[in-house]
Amino acid sequence: MVAKHDLRFGGVIERSRVDLNNLFFQPAEFSFCNPTPGPGQTASQIVFNNFLAGILCDYTSNVAFRQGAGEFKNNRGLFSGVYFQDNYKVNRRLAVTFGLRYEPALPWREIKGRVEQFRLSGLMAGVHSTQFPNAPAGVYFPGDPGVPENGVEASLKNFAPRAGFALDLFGDGKTSLRGGAGIFYDTRIPGIINNRFVDVTPFSPQLILSSATTAGSAGRPGTFSDPLCTQSGTSSKVPGGCAPAANLFPAPFPPPSSATFALNLLVVSWDPAHSYQAPTLYNWNLAIERQLPSSILMRAAYVGSHGSHLKETLAFNVSPVGGGTPRLNAIAGTNVFGTTNNGPTQDAQDVNSNYHSLQLSAEKRMSHGLTILGNYTWSKSIDDLPNGGGVADVGADTVSARPWDDPLRHPFDRGPSDFDHTHRFVASYVWQLPGLSRANGLLRQAFIGWELGGVVSAQTGRPFIVVSGVNSSGTGIGQDRANLIGDPYGPGACVADKITTVSCVDWLNRASFQANGTGTFGNIGKGSIRLPGSFTWDMGLSKNFSFTERWKLQFRAEFFNAFNRANFMDDSASLTNFQKLIPGSNFGAIQQAAEPRIGQLALKLFF
Repeated sequence: MVAKHDLRFGGVIERSRVDLNNLFFQPAEFSFCNPTPGPGQTASQIVFNNFLAGILCDYTSNVAFRQGAGEFKNNRGLFSGVYFQDNYKVNRRLAVTFGLRYEPALPWREIKGRVEQFRLSGLMAGVHSTQFPNAPAGVYFPGDPGVPENGVEASLKNFAPRAGFALDLFGDGKTSLRGGAGIFYDTRIPGIINNRFVDVTPFSPQLILSSATTAGSAGRPGTFSDPLCTQSGTSSKVPGGCAPAANLFPAPFPPPSSATFALNLLVVSWDPAHSYQAPTLYNWNLAIERQLPSSILMRAAYVGSHGSHLKETLAFNVSPVGGGTPRLNAIAGTNVFGTTNNGPTQDAQDVNSNYHSLQLSAEKRMSHGLTILGNYTWSKSIDDLPNGGGVADVGADTVSARPWDDPLRHPFDRGPSDFDHTHRFVASYVWQLPGLSRANGLLRQAFIGWELGGVVSAQTGRPFIVVSGVNSSGTGIGQDRANLIGDPYGPGACVADKITTVSCVDWLNRASFQANGTGTFGNIGKGSIRLPGSFTWDMGLSKNFSFTERWKLQFRAEFFNAFNRANFMDDSASLTNFQKLIPGSNFGAIQQAAEPRIGQLALKLFF
């Protein structure tokens, strides 16, 4: 303490380690296909016959033969931060706070050097690694010119100032105005490093041969007895000859500079053009509070934030002509919509977000046996993450429908966040029911000690996008949007009031959507269509029976979704088939609902 200043400072140092030893696909895996059976045959017979004949194919994932050397990581992280804060009491009505925090974002260190970096410019120029010359052009490793030891440079400019104030508006201690603002950094992101960066070739190589690859090419598997014979070239092992695929195994560690690289190569790296910048959040708020009679507290607040340097995944191998080979064409002559073939991908940090909200709350503190807490939020969260990207520790893996170098990509992907609910209301209450104080002992004991409680919640629906399910844009990414040509919900589709007791089944009007035209990406804006809202009321009734000062028995009756309202397509519902126009068997049809009413009775003994 220095006069009216309360000065504080401190710091933290944290060391983390993650060791992963996963024998992933070290024993090879074979798949035998079961395409649509012909006359007199079943799918199971087809699979068994292919097994006996040694024919490798798999129509569900295109993988017929797979072998790996395991997944290994030995990551070490060092996280540190220091701060200084001054709480200044200006006078009896005003207090202000100033502070500064410094948090450098040091990259995780892979102690055995299992790090790679992809540069599109190097690929286009045909420049190969000096550490592993057999690696494809554009793939580089520590020791190559310009590649940091840990894959990315440290982010050392993370200064986080913050300030706040509290003002007694009228000097009576009943009305206060509070506000604050600050900058915050996410310097750890272990999910990205420890989950996505585990399959780095040549340290954890994988060999994947696909039955959907065009016959005669080097990526198509041979037979069960010789899967590496890729049915091209000359050999006596397979009629028509074969050329052996590269055999990556056994895979020694550390790999020699002459290590072999598979045709199907998984490349995971940071975007070297932006290097690494810690995801940053700018937060601000302003609130007014008022103490009312009867122990009631009212609060109104504006809360806003802006996020920058958020992660997204870029797909570089965007085809200007079309997508990949349909999965069943080579084995059954059947075309499947929506098949895509793209890669490599790269993690970039060029996404932004904004959040603005009005937050109202009222609290009645316990008096006369009753306490109530209610909160209402009117908000909007907007970002330019691709549709379905979501927000998680590993970031967004869904790539944009538009090519990565399209200047309209971010405006195209800008819209309400996947988790955005415009209106949300939550209230809770506890009521200690009055007893019969003047009744006789037995009757009074039966009626005192009862308590009724509950939680009420209601919210409007979350946004989503209707995807076309076809590759009309020609990029091969598989995220084309549909065209909207009418009212998306249609007559009688429960759009007047999302929070009602009406049970909606057909939510979208198929006639209002059509596939996007050739060379276009669709006209539906991100988040312009929403799912139904939800309303739930959980209730509980309890009573305490006191026998002695030490022994007490509690009876509880609890009901979740007490009024058994059907809440369709809640936040946990899958949108995979619901939002896809083609083939569209389940398009717009709600077939998922949250839990119905659930009740439970319980006795609890306290002693």
